[in-house]
Amino acid sequence: MKTMFLNAKVLIFFLITIVLPMSGASIFANINASDQKNNKADIDLSAKIRRDIMNNDDLSFNAKNIKIITRDGNVTLKGDVNNVSERSWIEQRAQAIAGEENVKNELAIATPLK
Repeated sequence: MKTMFLNAKVLIFFLITIVLPMSGASIFANINASDQKNNKADIDLSAKIRRDIMNNDDLSFNAKNIKIITRDGNVTLKGDVNNVSERSWIEQRAQAIAGEENVKNELAIATPLK
């Protein structure tokens, strides 16, 4: 019984550390707006980032309407922006507020309509 439990732990460790990263999957994959935590610290962190974005008059409508999802201090940025400059600026500001290691940037450059 003890050996079976140890083997299960080794298998789980193997899956998380070797297989999952090789597959390109992430434990945080498919985070969406409904995953926002409702604790005060996460709400305040999202609000600080949003305030910074809204106060920048140079950002497009798209950039001002990105999703900022915060879970346990980890911030995911999702949505479309108009260009690389907006994407970089938002990422840098979020990192300055939440910490560089706590921000996952999933912002995409919007394809212009023809």
